[in-house]
Amino acid sequence: DYQSASAMQDAWHGTWGSNKGTTMEQELRLAQGRFLVPGVCVRHKIHKFRAVILGCEPFVRAPLVKRLSERERRPRGGMSFRMQPIYCCMVDERDVPEGGAVCVPERDLEPAPEAYPVASRYVDQLFDAQDCLSGYTPGKLIRQAMARQAVGMPFILKEDEEDSSS
Repeated sequence: DYQSASAMQDAWHGTWGSNKGTTMEQELRLAQGRFLVPGVCVRHKIHKFRAVILGCEPFVRAPLVKRLSERERRPRGGMSFRMQPIYCCMVDERDVPEGGAVCVPERDLEPAPEAYPVASRYVDQLFDAQDCLSGYTPGKLIRQAMARQAVGMPFILKEDEEDSSS
């Protein structure tokens, strides 16, 4: 109903999930990535390629360091690059002919609903298209990766073993 939707929208644009003791600086930091969630179409601010977000790590884990360029490793605003959220994105094959996935720091992404639909041979395997959102909702593999991540594991796309045997 309208009241529920209105309350949810107010929460989304407010401090959704933040504790009352959260500082303004913490709220601003969290707000930067609130629209960068799996299934959102984005554009790289520098290289301009289109992509869709597969997942996010809250900070750079050791295996990801070697995937980042020298520019991406430079501290920005006094914050170590290791402490910045990093997003795994599926690249649009119209912009990068072989497509694939890349890891991009949060600071280099901007939401881009006009990038929908993303052209990739993998998009239908990983997402369910939502024309009304100009984006996607996570498919089974993405949801499984998110569930594993919620209990402390890294974001990895692989089919759960109990599901693959059925």
